[in-house]
This record gives sequence, structure tokens and C-alpha cells, in this order.
Amino acid sequence: MADDKGAFRTQLTLDQGILAFSLATSLIYLTTARASASVSRMITKASSTALLSVLSLSKNGPSLLTYALALGSLGDAFLAYDHDSESYFLCGLVSFLLAHLLYIKLFISTGGGSVTKFMGGGDSLLMSEDGRWRMYTAVMLVGLFAPVMLWKLLPKVKGDLRAPIVVYTSVIVCMDLAALSTVGDIWVVVGALMFTASDGILAVHKFLVGPEGGRHNVWMPFAVWVLYYGGQGMIALGVLA
Repeated sequence: MADDKGAFRTQLTLDQGILAFSLATSLIYLTTARASASVSRMITKASSTALLSVLSLSKNGPSLLTYALALGSLGDAFLAYDHDSESYFLCGLVSFLLAHLLYIKLFISTGGGSVTKFMGGGDSLLMSEDGRWRMYTAVMLVGLFAPVMLWKLLPKVKGDLRAPIVVYTSVIVCMDLAALSTVGDIWVVVGALMFTASDGILAVHKFLVGPEGGRHNVWMPFAVWVLYYGGQGMIALGVLA
């Protein structure tokens, strides 16, 4: 019994250390959110999410969560290394796209593995008595967020980026819908929505505001990171709880 308690305390200390290190690197990156691309900036950004993946592995979390966080870290590395390069942007986009697909599968399996539930069937949380806010949020995502984002973005992006952006927007909305309709843990749902908000601000900053965005360039990079890391952290902690 004493050995079991000692092992538990050791594991708890290890997990707390991993999470603290992740938070520390995220704060270090936050101070450089508006800085030029560099290897050191890439390392701190990617490490923040990579350590969440390590935390999931340490706590024997679902492999889907571990891999999704690892892909997020890879996407972070691509975007932080050279955020102005179209090829690096596309590599980052693909990394996050794959992460979202894993999250969709994770959320559906967490909610009982019911595709019918995800599609808004009778046992969907969207249809529950206290799920009205979930339904309103889902309607806003499908009826307002996605159409407006694409309507504003597509005329501003190069032709070869339009299809990837349409696909990515569709997948991230599906991720939110999967969380809203199948996952009871509010941390996970809010985390998914924060992730989407971060991506929305990032897209506006990159394609609509641009380097001449004035005061928007002051707050947008910080908002993108706080929402993104906070979202990933809430998803991870919500699933691992």
C-alpha cells in the first residue's frame, strides 16, 4: 500500500511538472508573439503543445488526444518557423487539419461513439433540455461563422489556397459540432470553441488585416496564442480529468 501511494505521488509530481513546464514555455512564447520568425521562437511555441501531448502520454490518456496534440505542436512549428511562407503555412494547415480530424473521432468516441448523436439525433446533447445554448452555438457556427469567414477570406487569398481553406474551415466547424453534440465536459467544449476563435483571428490577421493593420497588429497575435493554447489545454485537461 505504501509503495502504491509513493508511486502515485511520484506520478502526480511528474504530471504537475510537465504541465508547469508547458505553461512556462507558453508564457515565454507569449512575450515573443509579435516577434519575427526564429528557431528559438519556434522551439518555445512547439514545446508548449508538445508537452501537453507528453502529459497525455504520461497519464495514459487516449491515443487520439496524444496524437492530436502532437500534430498541433507540429503545426505550431511550421507557423512559427516562417509564418509568411505559403509552403510552411500549408504544412501547418495540414497538420492542424489532421489534428481536428482526430479530435472529431475522439469527441464522438468520448460521447459513446454515436455518429447519430453527432448528427443531431435524439440522444444528441443539442437536443437535451439544458442543451439550448449548444444548439444556438451550433447554428451560429454553421449559419454565420463559417459562411462569413469564407465570404471575407476567399477573395483575399491566392487561388491555390482557396480549396485548402474551405476544407479546413469545414473540418474545424465539424470538430466544434462534435464537441457540442457529444461531449458533456464543458472544458472540452469551451476548449474546442477557443481553438476555433483563435483560428478565426489568425485568418483575419493574416489575410484581411495584414502587416499594415495598425492597432490590430498589437493585440491580435496575443489573442491568437492565448485562445489557442488555452483551448488546447482545456481540451487536454477536460479529456484527461
